[in-house]
Amino acid sequence: DFGSDHFSQFVLEKIKELGIDTTFFKIHDHHLCALSVAFSFQHDRGFISYMDPCEPWNLIEILETYRPRIFLVGGLEYGPAFLDFAASARQLGITLVMDCQYRDVTLSTPGVVEALSSVDLFMPNCCEAFRLTGIHETAESARILAQYTPQVVIKIGREGSVAYTQGNVTRVAAIQIPKVMDTTGAGDSFNAGYLYGFLQGAPVETCLKYANLMGGACVTGFGVSQIPNRSQLETLIGQYDQMVAGTGELPRQPSLGLDFSITPVINPSSGRA
Repeated sequence: DFGSDHFSQFVLEKIKELGIDTTFFKIHDHHLCALSVAFSFQHDRGFISYMDPCEPWNLIEILETYRPRIFLVGGLEYGPAFLDFAASARQLGITLVMDCQYRDVTLSTPGVVEALSSVDLFMPNCCEAFRLTGIHETAESARILAQYTPQVVIKIGREGSVAYTQGNVTRVAAIQIPKVMDTTGAGDSFNAGYLYGFLQGAPVETCLKYANLMGGACVTGFGVSQIPNRSQLETLIGQYDQMVAGTGELPRQPSLGLDFSITPVINPSSGRA
């Protein structure tokens, strides 16, 4: 959702410059406040967010209209409304993928197991998987989650990632990152890399390599400013062993031209900014 306010228009302009598809965007004819403040540290980050109320999206209608090959649910959703949505996706032959985000729920929370059983691919990070299962070991957490979801992929940060598919465990080491600048967006970038490989019909190991490259590149800059484009990603996949060994090099992306400098405005009646 975007409004007529300056910040909405600023973001829309940058999105169009990057060639991102805006088909699913809602543009409102009034100001719309949407703000997130990121608190980013070397190994974790958090957000404080606010958004003006908006009319909810009819997701089932979107599925029926556009028939995507994959639909990614950004966080762990559960309950009757989500199960109805998942049933519609399955009926339309759409692969349903769900990230987790850190939620204060476990497998014993009513509705969670049913939700996991309704998706085709579940992609938590290790902390989220540990929280859900109560098991603080990645492979065992993946095995437990795979009792409900056909494919489970767990992000393990600097240790890489692991996938559990039909009883088969696939581990891929992370690429070497000389300096972590900002972890914001790393999980989403990882998801994008994995699903890119998935849509190409790549083996699970290759999908994990795409994912590790995207997530690793993301943390070398602020936000998602340093993720590779498609041609760069295909070049990097051929150099994966060197990237793991620390002898490869990620491409540097050009600046998005964002200027966050603030010009003070003086109130003439008070003389204050």
